[in-house]
Amino acid sequence: MIVKLLLLCMCTITEFTTSNGMTYEAINKLKAGLLDGYNPDTVPVKNSSTIVNVNIAFGLLAIPKLDPVIGLIQAVFTPTCLWTDEIMTWDPANYSNIQKVHFKETDVWHPNLLLATPLKFAVTGGYGKRIKIQANGNAEWLPGEVWESSCRFNMKFWPFDKQTCEIEFFNADFNAEEVQLHHLLFNQGNYIPNSEWTLEGLSAIELTRLGHSVIRYSFRLKRESTFYVLTLILPITFLGISSVMVFLLPAESGERIGFSITLMLTMTTFLAIISDVIPKTAAPPSLMAVFVFLLVMFSILALLLAIFNLIIYHRSNDIKIHKNYEIIIKIMYL
Repeated sequence: MIVKLLLLCMCTITEFTTSNGMTYEAINKLKAGLLDGYNPDTVPVKNSSTIVNVNIAFGLLAIPKLDPVIGLIQAVFTPTCLWTDEIMTWDPANYSNIQKVHFKETDVWHPNLLLATPLKFAVTGGYGKRIKIQANGNAEWLPGEVWESSCRFNMKFWPFDKQTCEIEFFNADFNAEEVQLHHLLFNQGNYIPNSEWTLEGLSAIELTRLGHSVIRYSFRLKRESTFYVLTLILPITFLGISSVMVFLLPAESGERIGFSITLMLTMTTFLAIISDVIPKTAAPPSLMAVFVFLLVMFSILALLLAIFNLIIYHRSNDIKIHKNYEIIIKIMYL
């Protein structure tokens, strides 16, 4: 009985090994046959008039960085590319019922997607990603990357601003009569929210530019302004109100000028902070920067009035006040 069980196990192991060996050999035979005479630089169609339609599913993972100063948007996403390779087809019945195989991206044709709005040159692929091809020729490629694209920011309503950044892709090697890019769908299931920006929406537009097929993705973003309200807007507003309170200090104490200078320097510091987060060539100018600038000018005016007030206060009673000074004083007490 034990001998029969051992023989049964040996037969099972032998059959399993042989089956796996046949499958492995079949895969190698299939891949070798498909690559024989195949040129990855040629559009994979049997008729040269046929257009290869590349459908792209946009899977957004994160937007880790937006920099208005240099005009940068950094996005992490996987554009799943789907197309039909008419050359890479086979009958599964002839190859151990193999339904799909994987190739290196250098071995088979795939769309050469280039970023049309880059801060630096960027091209998809080149990192050993695999391309899955099914028996009917349907191909799938996931060239996930970290993309850095240029973006023009409108800082007029900073920090309560909303921005729209665009990322464009085009196929560099072939024109629109050979390869066309099509938007398929958006996938935000794995999106990691940005702590400073809220993603309000995504949209895609298919274009033709300079004879090439182009897809433009638009990101609608809203800045989270709570941090700036608590650390910038409220403090500088209260400082502006404090500039008026300087005249409540007794003239004998001599603290009016010192207090006014301190407020003016503090507001100047806030203005420098704003200049670090707003592009130097921002057009139109930020209303917040204009607001802080006016507060700085107001604090300078308060300082000058405090100096003038002390000059009048310590002026000798024997010296008659000029009529112009009297007019200014009357205006101050209106």
